[in-house]
Order: sequence, then C-alpha cells, then structure tokens
Amino acid sequence: MVTKKELLSKIAVEKRLSVLHLKRIVRLRIALKKIEVLIDNDDNITDDTYVKCNEVIRSTLVITI
Repeated sequence: MVTKKELLSKIAVEKRLSVLHLKRIVRLRIALKKIEVLIDNDDNITDDTYVKCNEVIRSTLVITI
C-alpha cells in the first residue's frame, strides 16, 4: 500500500515539482471548496463574507513542514 506522502513524492518527481508545492495546490483546492460552501450558505454576501473568505484562505494555506 502506498502512503499519501509517497504518492505526492512520485507525482512531484514526474512533474518536477516539489512536494511542498503540491501540498499548497491541494490546500488551495480545499480552501476553494470551503469558500464555495461559505458563499452558498450566505444569502447576503457582504464585506463580512469577504473577510471570512480571506480568513479561510489564510488558515488553509499555512504550510506546515
């Protein structure tokens, strides 16, 4: 059985990307999904919604090594 880390490493070698870069891409997709849910649940989009979206992006894209 292949671990998630091994799979990311294999993809990184094939695409000549760093694993860190791939993790960031994955996290960006997660952040976008969270934002879609946030916007779908909010009937009235205001500046507060914009701030919440930015907080989601910032918290999701924090890279842990």
